[in-house]
Amino acid sequence: MQNRRLETGLQLGVATLILSSLYLTTVEIACNWLIVHQRRRVLGGLYLAVVPSSILFMGRLYVSLAVGRKTHNVALYPFPNIDELKEPYECTDSAGALATCLKCNDAWKPPRTHHCSTCDVCRLQFDHHCPWVGAAYELVQPCSILPKKVGNCVTLDRLDSFLALLLIVPFTYSIAVFPIRTILTTSIRRGLDLSQKNTWSRSIWWDWYGSWIFFGGPLGRWVYGAALGVYLLKKEETCDLPLVGCPSLRVLTLAIFGFIFALFCSILAAWTLHNILYGITTLDSLRSRSDLTQRLVCDPRQHKVVSLLPQERPYDLGWRRNIAQIFHHNNPRTGYKWSSINPRVLDRMRTSEVIERRRD
Repeated sequence: MQNRRLETGLQLGVATLILSSLYLTTVEIACNWLIVHQRRRVLGGLYLAVVPSSILFMGRLYVSLAVGRKTHNVALYPFPNIDELKEPYECTDSAGALATCLKCNDAWKPPRTHHCSTCDVCRLQFDHHCPWVGAAYELVQPCSILPKKVGNCVTLDRLDSFLALLLIVPFTYSIAVFPIRTILTTSIRRGLDLSQKNTWSRSIWWDWYGSWIFFGGPLGRWVYGAALGVYLLKKEETCDLPLVGCPSLRVLTLAIFGFIFALFCSILAAWTLHNILYGITTLDSLRSRSDLTQRLVCDPRQHKVVSLLPQERPYDLGWRRNIAQIFHHNNPRTGYKWSSINPRVLDRMRTSEVIERRRD
């Protein structure tokens, strides 16, 4: 229940940020500021054509990632007969056995599948559970009297949309604030100067020891100090300019939260791109530091099982094929498609003498 409330709150926050940004950029910046006040119709027209469209596209990506929580990439395939397998696969022992999930009544757990503890379901090609795009909720499963929590996870089939969302957020933020960048920096500078001189703001914030600890620590001390200053500027000054041309706590708050969100997405995009290029998932990158479990690969054609070497990536096909893979989605109607194994691992299986033969 606590996770459900947290994730729902995060989603509402993201939705509010997107809708508020759409209004601010379309009405206040493009129309009222650029076109009407500054009479820069060409720039305003270009801004109106690019920025709101980017925000709408961002919203569409977000919605596409948040839907399909009941069914997307849930592992529901029948247990295969290992004697009939032809493709190399990751196994659990030297006999070439396939993994099962104890939490799903010993159902088959295909390679690269992980049981998400938040959703309480097995996800095919699991990358990570994302609280930003899926709130956990109760779902009654067929033939079961116990409800299961189902949320939303980022899987390899949805990684292209997830990466696109991460990349478009900082791009959209940069072009959105560009026409008012000078106004924002001036308001922040004047607000900090006024709040540090004002007796009231000094007594409730700057002289309070908690300003160094709470609300973001030392960095938050300056952020909230600037917000107090802009609030005082708005009270003390009379401004006949449009909203973005005057000291505005609403504009400043949206700009700050947008910057934090854009910075967060930029860092996450860099991490996701790194994982894609190396053929690993977020779960793999976290496991490589903590999971000491021996991983095995079986090649039925050679009747061999080999242990992976340290730092060996079983699904790394080279950066070009790794990138191409995120654009090729699995179709549940055509049956399960086995993930391709690193060709260097297969070459080592053919030439290495330190191998274990699969026990038939």
